[in-house]
Amino acid sequence: MAIQDIRNYTGQITQENPQIRIRLNEELHPRWAHCDMISRYLGHLTGTLDLEKLEKSEVAELGDSVNYVANELLENAIKERSGGSIEICSGAKGHTVTLVVSNRIEAAKSEKFKASLQKLFDGESSLEEKFFATMEHNEAHPEAKVSGLGFLTMMIHHGADLSWRFESGEPAHPGRVSVSARLTASVF
Repeated sequence: MAIQDIRNYTGQITQENPQIRIRLNEELHPRWAHCDMISRYLGHLTGTLDLEKLEKSEVAELGDSVNYVANELLENAIKERSGGSIEICSGAKGHTVTLVVSNRIEAAKSEKFKASLQKLFDGESSLEEKFFATMEHNEAHPEAKVSGLGFLTMMIHHGADLSWRFESGEPAHPGRVSVSARLTASVF
């Protein structure tokens, strides 16, 4: 699996045309508690979005996945951000909900993040094999800071189609990273 660029998703919900946009300003000092509140809120709102003819059970399951994935993406943004605001956008089209989380990131962190993604998705192993290998690695090396287990969980257990966009900054100003997750009801 290659790292996909968010710009390849034409016609989907993006930061430019969301149905829901939430910004955690730097003055708020985004914390872990905000992740839980916002992700639950987005999970509950899933049932009010423009989802085409889904059964209540499908909407509930999709809402649970939105809750989990939004929480993971927000936690990553809080952990890796380099000041500035964190923005989460969400919207629905057909049977698909798209989440986009964006935050500022220093160039060194951005390059490290890209390298960890490339390592995570390179090779012939299936996502499931990578998941179990990562779990075994984490157990053997509890000091490891970056594992990718959250991304693998989003893809395997929640059917998330993930993509990334990295924008370069200037020497005195961090760039931005945006992570997109598309969740489709028919995947469950």
